[in-house]
Amino acid sequence: MARFEGFVPEFADYAAAASQTTSDAMYHLGLAYCAGKDVPFNLVTAHKWLNLAALRGHQDAKNRRMEISSDMSKAQIAEAQRHAREWLSRPAAKPDLPVVLIKKQKSKKAGKIALRIG
Repeated sequence: MARFEGFVPEFADYAAAASQTTSDAMYHLGLAYCAGKDVPFNLVTAHKWLNLAALRGHQDAKNRRMEISSDMSKAQIAEAQRHAREWLSRPAAKPDLPVVLIKKQKSKKAGKIALRIG
């Protein structure tokens, strides 16, 4: 059985970074689910995160994904791939745009105006 018992850094840090599509964070999330560290042991979710990291070129993720695939049924692998596709197709969160404060100088009544640049 492909359970990885290595050091898994703080789960919350990697969960946050993975939402920003960091391949290393996705890889560590996959390891966390393989090992059941800070999260329930779940090979389907582990495969999903390792697959996403592998798609971004993380070589270790490709190797680990292949290892855990041997412990999974075809249905589980299909489910993991479906979850990965759903994650990829989700609407990307818009980053906060910078806010610039401007002052109108010609009018005494004019105050500061907030303007979104983007």
